Amino acid sequence: MSQGAQLILAARERQLKPNAALSIRDKLADLGAGIAEVLDLMQQPAANEAQSSGDLFKPRLVFIGSDGKVTDDTDSAVAVVFPQYRRMFALEVKTADNWDHANEVAAKCKVLALADWYLPSVKELELLICRDRISPATYPALIKHTPFHEWYWVRDPHPLFSSFAFSVEMNDGRVEWHPRKNNGLVRACREVSASELSDFGL
Repeated sequence: MSQGAQLILAARERQLKPNAALSIRDKLADLGAGIAEVLDLMQQPAANEAQSSGDLFKPRLVFIGSDGKVTDDTDSAVAVVFPQYRRMFALEVKTADNWDHANEVAAKCKVLALADWYLPSVKELELLICRDRISPATYPALIKHTPFHEWYWVRDPHPLFSSFAFSVEMNDGRVEWHPRKNNGLVRACREVSASELSDFGL
């Protein structure tokens, strides 16, 4: 039972307990004091409460250097890992002539000499979006690595129009759809195994 509920029950017990020495006014005052304590507790933030709702949705970013090890040097890093989502993104951004080419470019990514890169989905690429920023709509540590004047292709085709596919605007975080024949930017993604996270110390 919560502390607030216990206070209310205690106040009620004091009110209901027969006591000739207490007037009705005294009993009501006693009950009111208990409720006031509860209201005061409700206004106090919990010790582990986030400072703002935005903090709840900010993921942990871990940068990886060209040697395959975790680094604090975000400028020279070649990849970023989102441990809680088990996803890694290459920090290099390339241009694709069209959507099919974008899938090929992502699959040919050679960052960290890994061969399992692919074009991310909308949901995956949205991990890079910071909803309280624009131009670009990404986290401060990723700004240097994030051109934002063109959209980024994602692997999701449009479900109704076969000649269109989805993209993500890094300028303001919007999800759009464009003709597959259009050019766009590419940021490769890959799934990170539990053993890799362990090797990174995550």
